[in-house]
Amino acid sequence: MTDTDSSNATPQRPRLRDRLPALLDLRIERIPFTPQKYRFVRSALAEVDEVIAFRVRLDGALPRTMDATPVLFVGQVELPDVEDGEKGHYTFIAFPKDWQRLEKGAPIALGWPGMGPETRSKFRYSTPR
Repeated sequence: MTDTDSSNATPQRPRLRDRLPALLDLRIERIPFTPQKYRFVRSALAEVDEVIAFRVRLDGALPRTMDATPVLFVGQVELPDVEDGEKGHYTFIAFPKDWQRLEKGAPIALGWPGMGPETRSKFRYSTPR
């Protein structure tokens, strides 16, 4: 059995040389959201008009590989949707379907999809206004 065999039940940690950067700053806010328009299909996000943005400043760049892209963990909730900003700045998005699972006081950290948080930070979740 190979690592790419879909019957492999044990998740494999991405093979990366780079460690994940540390979270230096975090701002959580509600922001307007305009879903992409499609001509022939209806988007699952068509009714979404607001999201929770986790604007982070890191001490380095997020590693981008073929294996995986880092996610932001808010407790056990994985936020995979990320937008690049200025150097070291990123915005992770929580859509309404995730809002009920975000627990006040949950730790916020970077990690790999399906593997849990890999870094620790001083930041905790609080509901934005």
